[in-house]
Amino acid sequence: IPDQHGPACSSDSDCAAYDSCIRCASSGFCTCVDTSTGQCAAAASSTAKPATITNATAVDHRRGLGGAPFMNCGSTPLCGVLVLESGYGPPDYHHDVPCVHGIWPQIGSYGSSQCIAPSDSSDPTSMASCYDDLGFMTHEWEKHGTCAGVKDSNDFFNQVCSLSAQPLSVMQPLKAQGQSLADMASALKNGGYPVYYVDDVDSQIYISVCASNDGQWKIADISQFSTVC
Repeated sequence: IPDQHGPACSSDSDCAAYDSCIRCASSGFCTCVDTSTGQCAAAASSTAKPATITNATAVDHRRGLGGAPFMNCGSTPLCGVLVLESGYGPPDYHHDVPCVHGIWPQIGSYGSSQCIAPSDSSDPTSMASCYDDLGFMTHEWEKHGTCAGVKDSNDFFNQVCSLSAQPLSVMQPLKAQGQSLADMASALKNGGYPVYYVDDVDSQIYISVCASNDGQWKIADISQFSTVC
């Protein structure tokens, strides 16, 4: 999308699946800007108008993180997903018990969320209660937390741990019983959690969340964003 960065990336190959992206920029996001012209190649090659989305329940066929549907925040400034790992995924996602991955504001090509910078963008220096790897926390903070409208990294990870505690308490006994990813998703839905997407590749469950300008994230169905946040 011209004037917006695309999906996060580490190499040009990460951008190959996106029609309007031609390379991985130094910012760590896919871009449509051609280095030889300084202009967006997609804009130069197409006159098609982008889809117009008017409310949080409108259908949009763009895809977000992990293949999830493009998320429209409606009038809510911040929206995203609370990502929970089942523990059944490939090596980096394989754990004895389900755990939290993080809160991902759905910005740019992933959704219409604003990217609101923190008051203090310093990297985390201590371990949050729901993580066991400071390096991974730093990755989550730099990639997602710095757009979450929070005060600082402590505020961000305190919210991640707090929001994930209850849904994880639903998933963890099911994992111990050998229940499947689908079983976990069904149990969360039956428990009233708004399951937005189930990622079968990395065996993760996305729960929709939103926040107003105060940066306080809340679990909410996308149809309720404007009233909850």
